[in-house]
Amino acid sequence: MMLGTKSEKTFVKLMLREIEVGMQGTDTKAGIIKVATDQLGVTELNRKFLKAAALANKETGIPIYTHTAVNSKVGLDQQDVFEDEGIDLSNVVIGHCGDCNDFNSPGELGSFNPRVGTISSPGAGFSRKM
Repeated sequence: MMLGTKSEKTFVKLMLREIEVGMQGTDTKAGIIKVATDQLGVTELNRKFLKAAALANKETGIPIYTHTAVNSKVGLDQQDVFEDEGIDLSNVVIGHCGDCNDFNSPGELGSFNPRVGTISSPGAGFSRKM
């Protein structure tokens, strides 16, 4: 499947099937929508995935958890897409916000009301207490 040629609607259908029917041919249903962007940021293809996640969230209420490259402040761009799609940002967790020493980024995110996640431990240079 050439992902770049598919529409958001195609991705929404895939997500809804995993939420409502089951994942990969099982009856185990997804309880969270996971999407990711990285150092390249919100590319055209990533934007499709983010929009699809927002549409699936609107239809099901299932929360969204993102992977992000926090040093590039990609979470802010993810948040912009979700806000443009009109979803409740309190139902979104922007991941990896504890992976750097720059706590301005999570603070900026907090001003728009998504939740922030810390998955990995910060590097050895981490000097602030949470």
